[in-house]
Amino acid sequence: MHIKEEILKMSNSQRILLVQEIWDSLSEEAIDLSDPIKNELDHRLDMHNNKKMEYLSLDQVREELAKTR
Repeated sequence: MHIKEEILKMSNSQRILLVQEIWDSLSEEAIDLSDPIKNELDHRLDMHNNKKMEYLSLDQVREELAKTR
């Protein structure tokens, strides 16, 4: 049996746990990001840590999306 068939026989919660285990097994070095992407992520993290980020609630996002449709 192929692994894909085995995975498809799993419940949704089992598959989610499997994905989480796979994700957790990756090291930071395994995720190859370009320098500009790394810089942007560092910038966003810095903004978050220094409480300079502005966040929208899910309702606010829905309202904004409704305006563009």
